[in-house]
Amino acid sequence: MNARSIVLEDGRHLTARAIIIATGVRRRKLDVPGEDEFCGRGILDSGATAKNEVAGKTVVIVGGGDAALENALMLGETAKRVTVVHRRDEFTARRDFVDRARQNLKIEFVLNSNVAAITRNQNVEGVEICDVRSGATSHLATDTLLIRIGVVPNTEVFQGQLELDKSGYIVADPNCATSLPHAYAAGDVANPRSPTISTAAGTAATAAKHIFSFSSGS
Repeated sequence: MNARSIVLEDGRHLTARAIIIATGVRRRKLDVPGEDEFCGRGILDSGATAKNEVAGKTVVIVGGGDAALENALMLGETAKRVTVVHRRDEFTARRDFVDRARQNLKIEFVLNSNVAAITRNQNVEGVEICDVRSGATSHLATDTLLIRIGVVPNTEVFQGQLELDKSGYIVADPNCATSLPHAYAAGDVANPRSPTISTAAGTAATAAKHIFSFSSGS
C-alpha cells in the first residue's frame, strides 16, 4: 500500500499508511473594521461564559440561527438590553428560540441589516448598521458584541487535493474515506449537518476501524 505524506509548516515531512483529517471548523467573521482589534475588549467569544460580564450592559448579537437566538436568550437574563441584528427578515433558528426571544421584552430586533463596522474608543462602543434594502446607514450604541453567523471549515490547505463541497466541507463516503485514497475525514470538517461531539467521535471511530480493516487485510 502506498504511504501518505504530509508537510508541516516548519518543513518537516510525516509519512503514514493512512491519514485522518480532523481540522474542524472556525467561526465565520464579519470581516469589518474593528473586528480583529477589539476581540476581548467588547467583542465576546462566548455568550455562555459572559452572562456575568454583560450584567446591566447592552449587547448586540449578529446572526439569525440557533446560536444567535440561544445566546440572546442566555444573555438576556442579565443584560440591560439585547439587540439581534440579522441580514434577513426571517430566522433560521428553531421556532421555540424565536418565539421565546420575541416574547422577551429585553430582546430587540434589527432585521434586513448588516453590520458594516465596529465603532470604538478603548473598547467597543457601537456598530454601524446598513439596511440591505435601502442602503441607509445608522449607528447603534452597545457595550458588547457577539458574532454568531455560522462557521467555516478549515480546509483551505486541501483545496485542489481533496473533493470539497460548495461550502468547503470535505466530501467523504460512509466509511469516512475522501477522494484521495487512504485519506479520511472525521468530525465537523466533513459533517455540516450534525456538528456534534458524538458525531465527531463516531466518524473518527468509523475511519479508524476502516483503516484497521484494510491494513490488517481483513
